[in-house]
Amino acid sequence: MLELKTINLFKITPPWIEYPNFPPNDMFWRQSGEYYLSYVWEPFWNNLSNQEREIVLKRWPMPQEWIDHADLIKFLDEIDQQSSLQSYKKIMIFGRPGSGKSTFASWLANNLNLPLHHLDKHFFTANWVERDYNESLNIQQNIVNNDAWVVDGNSIHSLEMRFHRADLALYFNFPRIICYSRILKRFFRPNTGLDDRASGCRETINPSLFKYMWSFEKRVRTQILLLKDKYPSVVFREIKNKNDLNKLKHELTGQCWNSSI
Repeated sequence: MLELKTINLFKITPPWIEYPNFPPNDMFWRQSGEYYLSYVWEPFWNNLSNQEREIVLKRWPMPQEWIDHADLIKFLDEIDQQSSLQSYKKIMIFGRPGSGKSTFASWLANNLNLPLHHLDKHFFTANWVERDYNESLNIQQNIVNNDAWVVDGNSIHSLEMRFHRADLALYFNFPRIICYSRILKRFFRPNTGLDDRASGCRETINPSLFKYMWSFEKRVRTQILLLKDKYPSVVFREIKNKNDLNKLKHELTGQCWNSSI
């Protein structure tokens, strides 16, 4: 079985092997070779684990001219970043309601053995009664001052408090229609195994929630750009669909996933 899997790794050859006569700065890669580079090789490479990549590069070492080429810096940085994701200990998760943040946060904390904090449990008391704002901020500050955590929740006004302390910021931005359907499903069929809120806080549906969901991306867009510029060392990932999510789970754990979130 292992031998068969290794053989499959060699079904697609790297661009420097497939087209050895064209250096990486050749116009060929902006014309005829663009399809192979962007739609054959890169999707194949992005789906490999770090160990599988090492096997491929051992068989077909990357020439120095490819390593040095500026257009491949991002391509190579993803390799290093993928390895480092598994070492991150301070992870914030935010995004449109219904995008699967809390479910993923629980999964992530369990798989990485990190403390989990759902902000709704700190910002509300029983029956959705808001906690004193300064008190909730102090609770959040104490959380992010620790060396390891997964924090799930929006609280846009205190987004920077979490962002500047995080190693990794995950923005769940699934399509509105998917999030709306999940909110409706959650209302009629609550996930009783998910402990993401204070006691007595039942699922609710109201016009203000749907309005908030509709405008969420516009609400946070500028702030995200400012935070990314202000804290460039924080790795930022936007998750828009299940493929993005499965890729992220693979990078975080080194395993292949077919997400049901």
